[in-house]
Amino acid sequence: MATGAVAALCASPASAREKTATTEVLLRVASTCRVQADWLNFGFPPKGATTATASTTVTLQCTPGVAYRVGIDNGLHFDGASRRMYGGQAQGKVWYATYRIYRDAARLLPWGDTPANSVLGTMPLTGTTVLPVFGTADLKNVRASEYRDTVTVTLEF
Repeated sequence: MATGAVAALCASPASAREKTATTEVLLRVASTCRVQADWLNFGFPPKGATTATASTTVTLQCTPGVAYRVGIDNGLHFDGASRRMYGGQAQGKVWYATYRIYRDAARLLPWGDTPANSVLGTMPLTGTTVLPVFGTADLKNVRASEYRDTVTVTLEF
């Protein structure tokens, strides 16, 4: 009978010993972003038109909650006052068509590459934001040609 009492004593919770430890659980999520800019294509304006309009988008994909700023530079053919598309040259004359890029459909807010004329925001939980881009090209005094420029879209986060 003594053996049964010893076995019962060893199995009781009061005699069990326990040690505990803690450990940390860690997850680090880096702030990352991607930017994609689509063509701003003015197409073929109707004969006699003095301006052409176009719209496109800039798509951002970032870690949710990331604050961002998107700027667009003045392009390759900026003359100090206007963005210009290059249309060719002959007999010492170079042809350009001036254009403007805006942040709003009313075309009142120019889009540039300084904090004052950039787009600021915070990435939503979806991790994607599509920003509309609007443009106007001046067709006065432009000759028949294909006009092009390249602008750089910069995403800071």
